[in-house]
Amino acid sequence: MASRRSEKMSRLLQETIAELIIRGIKDPRVSGVTITGVDVSADLRHADVYYRVLGTAADAHRAKAGLEHAAGYIRGVVGRELRLRYAPELRFEFDPTPDRARRLEELLAAATDNVSDEPEDPESADGWSPTRR
Repeated sequence: MASRRSEKMSRLLQETIAELIIRGIKDPRVSGVTITGVDVSADLRHADVYYRVLGTAADAHRAKAGLEHAAGYIRGVVGRELRLRYAPELRFEFDPTPDRARRLEELLAAATDNVSDEPEDPESADGWSPTRR
């Protein structure tokens, strides 16, 4: 369970990094990147930054390369803006959650389509009835 301190730091990092990507980084590889979440370690030394980008898998790979290239700059700005003694080491990971959710919805829809709308008659299945003795 995450502490309040790391949860607060996660929110602050997400806001700061997202704002920095919009206004401070000129690299075209990171244009259109959305920061979807940040998980900070208990000691606040490491942060996993989750991102999404509209487009293809190739766009996501280019965005990751751009983010990793700018990681030192982002880390420095985050440390100064949030007045941290130690700015966390940033690791950028593509966020697969929306893809997984979409796939789960498709599976549920397919399972629902396969289920018949009419309830099965218990007497017709094996001839046994709960009212019959």
